[in-house]
Amino acid sequence: MSLFARLHASIFGSSGPEAKIAIIGLAGVGKNTLLRLINEDQIQTICHPNSPYLYYKTGKNYHLRMNYVMTYVGYDEPGMSKIWLGEQFCDSDGIILVIDDDHDSKAEAAEWMEAYVKGFRRERWPDHFPDVKIREGIPWLILANTKKSDNKLTIGEVQRFMGLDELQIDYYVEVVNILTGEGVANALKWLRQRVDTPVENRLQMREVKSS
Repeated sequence: MSLFARLHASIFGSSGPEAKIAIIGLAGVGKNTLLRLINEDQIQTICHPNSPYLYYKTGKNYHLRMNYVMTYVGYDEPGMSKIWLGEQFCDSDGIILVIDDDHDSKAEAAEWMEAYVKGFRRERWPDHFPDVKIREGIPWLILANTKKSDNKLTIGEVQRFMGLDELQIDYYVEVVNILTGEGVANALKWLRQRVDTPVENRLQMREVKSS
């Protein structure tokens, strides 16, 4: 068990049902580091049967009862790749979207999040099926990973450039340092509690937050 898991298991453990949690984000934002940090099992790499370069990773946190599916999303994926990868995580019970403080990646991250929330628009993605879409009503945990101490993101900034309030989703933003683990445990606690909350109650909470 990782040091992170040992420190937080007794505090943030869950007796709820197992939950499938997707970890997605652009290349280099800290997804692999996050998976290693919060995983309590052997990390598995699952390759596409016809392409060893197309893959996703899985892990598990026994105390939080979370089964992780981690994959990359980005512009350079072929159309059929998105369909196959989407099949692996679009049915998840919760999403962890990792972004970082790289200015150049902000617009791309926002576009991908909107695409998976609303479904891929045919005029923008003519080679995608419209059902490549994350199921509605699930909680989104946005981890803003700080890599540069002089360029730390704020929650308000993330809300604005990601357009979170316009997406009409249940979300929570946490500014974290994945390398040190700072802020990650608190964020996972929110996600676990949200997954355990009935959908209708989560929607009511969202309405109160946005009012």
